Amino acid sequence: MLIQSITDLDFDAHELLEVEFDTVEDLNANFGRFTELFSGPKGDFLSCNFPFPTPEPITEEEKAFVSSVPKGIKYVIGYLKGDHKNKWHAMAHASYYLDESRKNFIHSMYDALSEDEKQELRNDLLQMGYREDRLIDECGAFAVSESYNEDGSRVEDEFSDIESDVLEGKGDKLDVGCWSCG
Repeated sequence: MLIQSITDLDFDAHELLEVEFDTVEDLNANFGRFTELFSGPKGDFLSCNFPFPTPEPITEEEKAFVSSVPKGIKYVIGYLKGDHKNKWHAMAHASYYLDESRKNFIHSMYDALSEDEKQELRNDLLQMGYREDRLIDECGAFAVSESYNEDGSRVEDEFSDIESDVLEGKGDKLDVGCWSCG
């Protein structure tokens, strides 16, 4: 189902617009191109995220959706229902852009890496198609999502505390609105 208007959906929107999709096809049909414009990689995404207003240019079909988004939305994420790992990945991106203290924490975490570790991460992410200006944000998002199993339970390893530091750390909590489309 291609979203034509938010007014058809039941939601409570604030700074973050969170959308759950039933299929990867619906997720990508609605948000894939916005994610490509913002992040760089192309293909079928398991979660999508982008700042709002959306990156330009947008098609006439996309303008109908964009024009129905309420004022005050600053970031949009989309993911598949029940996919906890990719939901947290997208939420980490949102927290990076909506909370300056969390963004600073991610930069501090990245700065603490050795030059060899930074180069390895850079090479891996560039090979995956990410834009150079998105690499630190991506490092933070992968650190968070890799702290979770597919079922949403925590992985017990060296990254076990990153999610709480990044998503529940310093700064204000995200003001989240969510709706489901199917």
